[in-house]
Amino acid sequence: MDLMGPDESWSLFKSVAFSSEELPSDLETIEKQIAEKCHGLPLTIVVVVGLLKSKRAIEDWKSVAKDVKSFITNDPDEQCSHVLGLSYNHLTSDLKTCLLHFGIFPEDSDIPVKRLVRSWMAEEFLKLENDLEGEAEKCLQVLVDRCLVLVCKKSLDGTKIRSCKVHDLIYDLCLREIQRENIFIMNDIVLGESDSGWLYLSSRKMHPFKCVTDEKNDNYCPNGLYRALLTPVHHQLRDHDHNDHLKQTRSIFSFHLEDSYHILKSELTHFKLLKVLELRHRVINNFPLQILSLIWLRYLSLLCHVCLDIPPENLQF
Repeated sequence: MDLMGPDESWSLFKSVAFSSEELPSDLETIEKQIAEKCHGLPLTIVVVVGLLKSKRAIEDWKSVAKDVKSFITNDPDEQCSHVLGLSYNHLTSDLKTCLLHFGIFPEDSDIPVKRLVRSWMAEEFLKLENDLEGEAEKCLQVLVDRCLVLVCKKSLDGTKIRSCKVHDLIYDLCLREIQRENIFIMNDIVLGESDSGWLYLSSRKMHPFKCVTDEKNDNYCPNGLYRALLTPVHHQLRDHDHNDHLKQTRSIFSFHLEDSYHILKSELTHFKLLKVLELRHRVINNFPLQILSLIWLRYLSLLCHVCLDIPPENLQF
C-alpha cells in the first residue's frame, strides 16, 4: 500500500472533507491531527473523512480523533482495517446490512446499481413500505458519501450512479462481519458437467462459501457457480442435510456463466422460501415454469436472447 506524505495527506483530507466549502476554523486543528494520525494511508484518510462528514459537532470529531489514534500500529493494512471497522460501527443497522451485501459478489466486481438495490428490496433490508427503490438509492448514496463504496459509472447527466464496487479491504470487512453477525449464511454451488454435458443447479453440491475474484477462478469454478444465501439458523447444517438447505435458501445468484447454455433442474421447485433468483448469466430460451411455484419470489433476473412468454400474474417490470 503506497503511503502519502504529510502535505499530500492534508491536501487529500481537505479535498474530500470540504471540496466546495470553506474549512470551519474551529475544526481545522482537529482535522490536521486526524490527518496526521492516518499516517499517509489514502483509504484510511477518505474513510475517516466520510465518517466525519456525517458528524459536524466538535466533540464528535474529537472522539473520532481519539479512536483513530488508538488504532496506530506498524502494519498499514491492520490500521486501515481498524478504521474501516470504526466507520462500519457508526452505520445504522440498515446501512450495515446493505454494505455487507457487497460480500456476496465476487471480489472487485463492478456491480450494476439496479441489480444491487433490487436485491436489497427483495431481501427486505429496508423496512419502509413506500418508494423502496428510492430509499435504497439513498442508502447507496450514504455509503458512497461515507467513502465505503466506490462509484464506477454514472448516468450521462451525472445524477445517477449506474454501477459501483468496494475496495478489497472493505470487501474483507464485509466477509468478516457476515460471519460474525450471522445475518445470512453464504454457500456455493460449484457447477460441474454431467454426463449429458448440462450444468445443473443442485443443492446436493452446496458447500461453504469460498472467495473468488471478478475474474473467473478456473481451479475453483471452471463452469461457474451459484451463490446461495441461507437463513443463519441453519449455520451448522451437515452435508446430508440437503433438504434443509433447500427449505432455508432465500436467495440464489449466478456468477461466471457467460457464453454457456444451461437448463434448470426441477429441484428448483423445492426452494420454497426463495425471494431472489438471479440468473442473469444464464441463457434462457423458454420461461422456466418451475419458477411459478416459488410463491415468495420477489426478484427474478433472467438473460434471454428471444422474447419470452412470461405469465403476467404478480410481475412488476
